[in-house]
Amino acid sequence: EDLQLERDKALDNNDLAGAKLLDAKIQAVDNDIADEEDRLANILANSDSASEAARAGAELGNSLAGLSDKLVSKAADALQNDANADLSALANALADLGQTDALNDLKDLAQNSGASDDTLSGIQNALDSADSDGSGSGDGSGDGSGTGDGSEDGLGADSSLLSMSADELMDALLAFFGVKSLDELGMKESAIAAVAFSKIYKMGNNAAGELANTIATKGITDNNIYFYIQFNGTKTIEYASLKAVSDITSYRYFYDDTKKVATMTLGSTIYSFTTGSDQMYKGDTSSDPETMTRKLEFSGVPYLAEDDCVNYFKCDTEYIATSSYAVCYTNPMKAQVEEYISGLNGD
Repeated sequence: EDLQLERDKALDNNDLAGAKLLDAKIQAVDNDIADEEDRLANILANSDSASEAARAGAELGNSLAGLSDKLVSKAADALQNDANADLSALANALADLGQTDALNDLKDLAQNSGASDDTLSGIQNALDSADSDGSGSGDGSGDGSGTGDGSEDGLGADSSLLSMSADELMDALLAFFGVKSLDELGMKESAIAAVAFSKIYKMGNNAAGELANTIATKGITDNNIYFYIQFNGTKTIEYASLKAVSDITSYRYFYDDTKKVATMTLGSTIYSFTTGSDQMYKGDTSSDPETMTRKLEFSGVPYLAEDDCVNYFKCDTEYIATSSYAVCYTNPMKAQVEEYISGLNGD
């Protein structure tokens, strides 16, 4: 993670040689842990025991995201060989680890591969199990335009919500997550909070704007993977940082500065984007490209328009209107944003 931060700083400073050197170091570290991830992924994929899966996950320590990537990649390989492959063991392993975002990636991958109802049912059962254990997450987006008319992305606001103070909003949030302070929130929960407060601000509650700004600033300072700097070219069209998308999903991100090409991979699925172009290639450039809603932008990292990000990666963005920061978040997180806001409305 420290190497990645150094690489990002090098890119921000236009130090391309330094960034390439750090890329090589990062790859070396990835190679060192790859064998261990493969070993643990095999244990999880072939184990019917939740306790054995838990032990394998604990052995990996803080690299659960890397392990979930391995599991999803194994599923992608299995689907490539057999669209009706039984993925229940892989799905259950992800559920045991609480990796609901990866489970949703797996479900999308299976659906796009034309998997059978039985295959999809096995994944859905694992998702239902993970949700019942309280391991789900959430998502949402806005227009970045400031206070509004009491509605935001279909979320309504009654007069009591619009008149709530910052303390009341914060107390309700802490109770919603079952914690006593903001410091107890994890990265995902902090992102959900920032999105929720930003939306409430856009509905017309000014106090929520300050809360969103406070949490977003803390997220950037703490290197929270869900937060990033807004693309500086526009405020009317929201863009997602592809690096942030990679950080919060099972997709792997690479940017070729020479060719100006950004690549996102998940198993056998490959998306290629070129800076300044609205053409997206799935697979390789010999295939027919798809035309996106907006061209790929670049400012330190590649930025993809929100509509295209939702289309390809099932991720939304929320520009925090009271700051220069933004949140990238997955579809499962949206449910928690809506649940929190609906609770404030008394729905």
